[in-house]
Amino acid sequence: MFCLKESTRLKSCWLKRESNEISKTIRGQFFSCKLRFNWIVFMSNLFALRDLNKIILHCSATEEGRDVKVDTIRSWHLKRGWDDIGYHYCLYADGSIHRGRDIDKSGAHTKGENHNSIGVCYIGGLKDGKPADTMTVKQELAFMELVFSLRTTFGWLSVHGHNEYSSKACPSFVVSEKYKWINTK
Repeated sequence: MFCLKESTRLKSCWLKRESNEISKTIRGQFFSCKLRFNWIVFMSNLFALRDLNKIILHCSATEEGRDVKVDTIRSWHLKRGWDDIGYHYCLYADGSIHRGRDIDKSGAHTKGENHNSIGVCYIGGLKDGKPADTMTVKQELAFMELVFSLRTTFGWLSVHGHNEYSSKACPSFVVSEKYKWINTK
């Protein structure tokens, strides 16, 4: 596993038998660990995973600085008649990464793309009521850490914005412009 411990470098958690919260979360969904940080036993649901090929970034469409939690978004989505939060992960302004819907279940975040994607939502996306890139530096670093961890776990996943598949502004910027390098192998 790779983790972003500092903004200036990546290091291999697997080789050093270290971990970070997101890689532990991802591994924890699919692996049982006998010893901390070691991969021991594959769980049966590892083999029942969806065929994933992309990560789609969203925003919560909330004002910059507003404190919104996963459970709040879950309640919004349940009120729409969905069975759970639509996103698999949420990035809080402080850079913490929180799990939403189980990753082995199709999301409810991008019409026509849920079956083969992982939905990630950063909290924010509006400034003075208008779409704006309000990602904090900590959210950006957390997003990069999440992308690297997901790619290490599931193989190559391309990264896209919700607005590539919809006429919505979400995530309030063009992912391919902001992160030009992210889909380069």
